[in-house]
Amino acid sequence: MQRIVGVVVAFVSAMALSTSVSPDATGDPGICGAHQGPIDCAEAGSPTAGESAFIARVRGSVPGSDVQLLKIVRGTCFYVRQGEVTTNGMVQDIAEHTGQSQEGAGQVLAAAMDTACPGYTVAANGTTIPAGSTGPVASGAGNAPSGSGRHPTYADGDAFAEEVYDYGILQDRGRAYLNQILANICDHASEGLSKNSIVQLYMNGYGLSQQDATWLVETAQPKCG
Repeated sequence: MQRIVGVVVAFVSAMALSTSVSPDATGDPGICGAHQGPIDCAEAGSPTAGESAFIARVRGSVPGSDVQLLKIVRGTCFYVRQGEVTTNGMVQDIAEHTGQSQEGAGQVLAAAMDTACPGYTVAANGTTIPAGSTGPVASGAGNAPSGSGRHPTYADGDAFAEEVYDYGILQDRGRAYLNQILANICDHASEGLSKNSIVQLYMNGYGLSQQDATWLVETAQPKCG
């Protein structure tokens, strides 16, 4: 998972954060009380396959029952699909609902975009748009890392972890965690996210410099297929 904390200048639309909508599993709005946002208004119910994958991924690291986690991912994906709130704004709202740090909330956002609402990228203004959109994507978008969608092998993961440790970043992360980062980078590429968008995710989420985040993504690329 990745943690997303703000590289683009933070701005949150007050109307978007307090919009009276209730996302369902497909992100369609319903009716909800005033001054409540998508996470507050998300309804429980049978999770989709992507939502189940999200719950399995964050269970134990994010406080709350599976029902609460379902509401979090549905509200988060509503934001992602709506495309009116920056990733910074999403992280802020997730943090407020989970009691986590900005970094922890960024992990939640990244997990949601990996599983329940894939296929979106970060625009130049920090909002989310469908991958491949002709909208104002972040600088360098379209230079997507090569990748066939193949998941890295165990040998790939071990090699990647060694390279990361030798480079001197993410020293507090275990090998299994770094292997998951590698798999996520490969998934992002296969889903159509641009190289710059993926780099931005790791700058945002882990507080990495652009140089270090670029190194991380470029080191992962050859192991993606």
